[in-house]
Amino acid sequence: MSETLHLRTAAFGGFHRQDVVDYIESTSKAHAAQLNAMRKDLAEAQASAQSLAGEKARADALNERCDELTARVDELEPLAAEAEELRREVERYRPQAETYAEIKDTLANIELDARARAAQIIKEAEDAAAAKRTEAQDLLDQVLGEYSRTGLSAEATIAEVIDRLNSIRTSLSNLQQLQTKLTDEE
Repeated sequence: MSETLHLRTAAFGGFHRQDVVDYIESTSKAHAAQLNAMRKDLAEAQASAQSLAGEKARADALNERCDELTARVDELEPLAAEAEELRREVERYRPQAETYAEIKDTLANIELDARARAAQIIKEAEDAAAAKRTEAQDLLDQVLGEYSRTGLSAEATIAEVIDRLNSIRTSLSNLQQLQTKLTDEE
């Protein structure tokens, strides 16, 4: 048997069942054909052996080869039954496999949709956060501007009050001096 065995592995459960079934069928057919050919050779050899005494050794060799092939065929007969059992099993599991494939596709679509929605939600949240940061920065700028204006206004008011107080102090000092002069004059 010079044929190279090529069985694809499946994600779950070993090998692809159809590959195994195809292999068993092709092996059974090849062996059946080989057996038939060998049986034909045996029949021809037996006919030749009856007519030619010198061909007996060849006939015995063919007989021996035929026995070997018959033994191999006998070994392969359970494989034919096993192949039939595997065919029935494949047919029994086919609906489950198709359902599994549909569920897998559905889950993949759900996951893709969920990822897309999550990315959209994250983008919307980032945009909203950026808008809030901008709004907060604008409000802070307004507060700092108002604080600066209030501080300048307060400084101006305090300077004005200090000037008036100094003016009043000067006036009071002048009044006191006048009162002291009046008191001294009396």
